[in-house]
This record gives sequence, structure tokens and C-alpha cells, in this order.
Amino acid sequence: MAMTNKNVRVEKDFLGGKELPIEAYYGIQTLRAVENFPITGYKIHESLIRAFA
Repeated sequence: MAMTNKNVRVEKDFLGGKELPIEAYYGIQTLRAVENFPITGYKIHESLIRAFA
């Protein structure tokens, strides 16, 4: 997977690689969970994400 944008980073796990925003505090496992389990359709409020970081 080639990096086409300097604003992303590539993380890899046993399923392959994914591009994440360079400023994101979360990793590939969180990204996969969000993609695979869209239970409510609601996004987590930014202040809650910052509190956990």
C-alpha cells in the first residue's frame, strides 16, 4: 500500500494495512471496529475521544 498523502499514516495488523489520519490518537483496531460495527450511526463526540486519549 503506497502512501499517497502526507496527512495519513499506514498501520498494519494480521488482516493487512489501513491508512489513518496522521493526527489520530487511535489505531488500526479502533478503525476496524468503527467500520465493522456501525450499531447506532452516531459519532462519538470529540470531547469524549479527547478525554480517553
